[in-house]
Amino acid sequence: MFTLAARTSFILFTLCGAAQSLAIYTYAPAAADRPHFAQETNRYCGPAVARMILASREINKDPLPSQDDLRDRIYRSNNGWNGFNSANTRADFVSSDPDGIRGALAHYDPAHTWVSYKKDTVNAANRQLAYNLERYHVPAAAVLYEGGHWVSVYGFKSDVRPTLGGAYTIDGFYINDPAGVAGKHKYMANDADAWRKDFLPIKAEWGKDKGSDVPNGLGGKYCFVADPDPEVDIPSDPAPLPRFANPLTPSQAVTYATSFLSSTSELRAEYGFSIMGGGFMSSLAQSLTAYNDATSIHWALPFMGLDSMGNSIYTGAMVVDAWTGRVKQASWLDSGENGSFDDYLTGLRTEYSGQYIIDNIPAPGGLAALGAGLILASRRRRHAAR
Repeated sequence: MFTLAARTSFILFTLCGAAQSLAIYTYAPAAADRPHFAQETNRYCGPAVARMILASREINKDPLPSQDDLRDRIYRSNNGWNGFNSANTRADFVSSDPDGIRGALAHYDPAHTWVSYKKDTVNAANRQLAYNLERYHVPAAAVLYEGGHWVSVYGFKSDVRPTLGGAYTIDGFYINDPAGVAGKHKYMANDADAWRKDFLPIKAEWGKDKGSDVPNGLGGKYCFVADPDPEVDIPSDPAPLPRFANPLTPSQAVTYATSFLSSTSELRAEYGFSIMGGGFMSSLAQSLTAYNDATSIHWALPFMGLDSMGNSIYTGAMVVDAWTGRVKQASWLDSGENGSFDDYLTGLRTEYSGQYIIDNIPAPGGLAALGAGLILASRRRRHAAR
């Protein structure tokens, strides 16, 4: 079933027991309408995301091109990142730039008008993403980590339905991540220590024409590819929630996570948050501190359920801000997928330490490898809390 935008109610309970209600407008297609594909090599985040978009319900490309096919098309239109190898082979393919993603999508889906957006501010980029998703029901491709990694953005939550030039607050985004280091399906709050710490402007050194030092307009821009409509840059970030006098305990954090889940129908429809006997486990909670806010305390809470044999299994997780009760992230598994809370924590701690994936640009020296050839770089010194 295709889930169109719907209004829900997001309830927060304060420590003294009073309830705070914020109306939320949600656009989030059902799982079957926005398939996930893992990237087939450590450089194929772009081709994997393009394939997810072409497989979405609104496009439903048939036959669906392979990731190799998409690599070839992306390479032909690439213009941005400086530092390509000349050979057009699977082994030598280095990265996908916004023009390359746009060119591949336009080739396989000429019915939609694909645009490579280059926005000056994260607010302008977020507004464009949300408005286009709601209007056209087509996922977007967004490049995170200063150009380092592509994800598919397929949904969002806001206070009201986005309108062209209208006032609305974006609460967070739903994404499919082809690498899945800290979960392949995610909800990320539109906060400086969640979505906005990952959705960063392109490094100036990569915003140059291929094989040259001529700037091409990508450096310093927030880049994504989507079906188009112009939008204006007016404030849309959520207002910070007041801090509690004392941070939440894990048990108290579970109350906030459970409340968020109970009021978020699109998450309750996911296998990972609907399994028999499922619930958040405060006894297994782990504390995290964001690299860009030394005062932060976030509780990572595993969601555990029962398999067909009655065994306890991990199927999802949420991250709750201990100072405000706000859910910063959610991640979940699909039916039949194996995973563990420890695996999720490994990727999450990497993100929280100020490192990020750079599988989409030529890797500079002195970086640590993660998993199947994925590269991590530190941004601890470059970005303060915003």
